[in-house]
Amino acid sequence: MESVDKIKEFKEEVCKQIRWKRVHEPVARELEAHMTDQIENYLRQGDTEETAVYKTILEMGDPVAVGTQFDRIHRPKSQISMIIFTISMLLIGLLIQTFLVYDSGYPLNLPKQIVAAVLGIGIMLLAYYGDFTLIGRYPKALLIATVTISVGMLMVAPEVNGRPYFTITTFLSFSLSCISLILPLAFTGIIFVTRKYGYIGLFLLNLVMLGLTFLAYSTSSIGNAVIFYVTAMILTCVSIFKGWYPVKKIAGYTIQLLTSILVGVIVFLQDSYYIINHIQVVMNPGMDAYGKGYFGVMIRELLHNARFVGKGVIPEVYGHSAFPLPSIHSDFLLTYLIINWGWLVFCVLFVVLAVFLISGFWLTFRQKSLLGFLVSLAVMLTLTFETCNYIAWNLGLMLVSPITLPLISYGNAALCIHLLLIGIMLSVFRSDFSVSDTGLCYHKGNFIKWKDRCLTIDFNKYRAD
Repeated sequence: MESVDKIKEFKEEVCKQIRWKRVHEPVARELEAHMTDQIENYLRQGDTEETAVYKTILEMGDPVAVGTQFDRIHRPKSQISMIIFTISMLLIGLLIQTFLVYDSGYPLNLPKQIVAAVLGIGIMLLAYYGDFTLIGRYPKALLIATVTISVGMLMVAPEVNGRPYFTITTFLSFSLSCISLILPLAFTGIIFVTRKYGYIGLFLLNLVMLGLTFLAYSTSSIGNAVIFYVTAMILTCVSIFKGWYPVKKIAGYTIQLLTSILVGVIVFLQDSYYIINHIQVVMNPGMDAYGKGYFGVMIRELLHNARFVGKGVIPEVYGHSAFPLPSIHSDFLLTYLIINWGWLVFCVLFVVLAVFLISGFWLTFRQKSLLGFLVSLAVMLTLTFETCNYIAWNLGLMLVSPITLPLISYGNAALCIHLLLIGIMLSVFRSDFSVSDTGLCYHKGNFIKWKDRCLTIDFNKYRAD
């Protein structure tokens, strides 16, 4: 017992010298493992336990010096460059909204966007300095809270232009489609806690995936539900590829493929005419030029008359002065910029967004922690799919109605959620090596038990330390 106390005292003295408290636990675990191995080595050589502990501590050196050395090594990896990049993109969006006020008369949007930007930056910084491992520690609580809040808002939210909107005040209201941006994070927590269960884990994961997809469809649209499902499927397949689920990879991929085919067939059979017609109109909007393809035809005609630099020519059928598309501050912002300022502006924005996304993926694939990798990958896939969908929509390929162009186009709630996601992702990058997946949860009993003719599934098998 005295030996244990001496080891504990040594670890505590070392950790006192380390200013970043988040690394105390992994450093202490690393020290204990090293000291235990060394003690066992001395015991094999014939030393008593007391002597072995004494030699080990003496060999480790002065705890203050050791802790000071650890303090120099283990420091947060500042993501100030990514924060500056994010705020720069935000300022670009505000600058564009400012020009829209003078060009097209949207005077009420700019103040709301500024307030949302300030609030969003605060949320991003809180997430950045916060503890993203809560997603892995309390995944069930996150999932239940997400579903409960979403369903609750859905029950009281009226529909505006076919979408459910939740209104807090006349100044603050938002489309429930923004909820689909949060769902991948809730899903990553479920991956993290079911990854050791093999085929049963995959079965449970697919049930959660289908449930969240239905929630995305209920709060948004079938298009955004498909985007979430694809994101979740990629996260699942990556987990199988990395070997995090103890299943045969071919069998795991086959399960996911068959699940996707089954879901696709069910969805198709539910509304096959709408799906086929929608795809046909997307590819050839002229076949329904005065119906579903109206905006698609208009966008393609406008872009055909755009210039590389400067204002393009609006066809006479739409008038020479007014821009014919609605919601230029949100849904059709890129189309408006191309027509009024030229393709060069679009190319600059495209490069800025591409650099941000590539940088995010590069940092994501450098993560050593499983949880950190899953969380950052979920955020990056969400931002990437949303960006690609928005660009495609504004170029006339109107497959899925977009939410917003991240950080650029108008959307108060979406802006705050985007900054929250980016803050969580940067928190992952900031922590990097300090997160230990094994320290987040531990094994607790059997997951599935058969006793007294009852099948019991114990969802408390994993719990936070």
